[in-house]
Amino acid sequence: MDENEFLSMIVEWNSWRKPLETGKPRETYTEYITRLLENVRIVAITGIRRAGKSFIARQVVNNLIKLGKYKPEDTLIIRLDDERLLTLEYDILLKLYQTYLDNVKTGKKKRS
Repeated sequence: MDENEFLSMIVEWNSWRKPLETGKPRETYTEYITRLLENVRIVAITGIRRAGKSFIARQVVNNLIKLGKYKPEDTLIIRLDDERLLTLEYDILLKLYQTYLDNVKTGKKKRS
């Protein structure tokens, strides 16, 4: 995959250019994770398939943005269940993250 493909994926997964569907509100989880993020930088949400993990992540990100703690471009969601990542390797995660830093992160030059 090249950088344009990586950029397309991370733009699709995140709310930088368009609001994302957040599903049924799950305040208990989102409030707990928001509190966790006061002390840590990364939270992994695990659980069975189709349990709502992605929606919870989106709700947490939306809450942090609404609270003014982050700008949309300062957040990153990577969907490890995306079929384009079936052969997921550490190098691919690093490339996804570097693509985010190079193209999206606040203060960085943005490409279309």
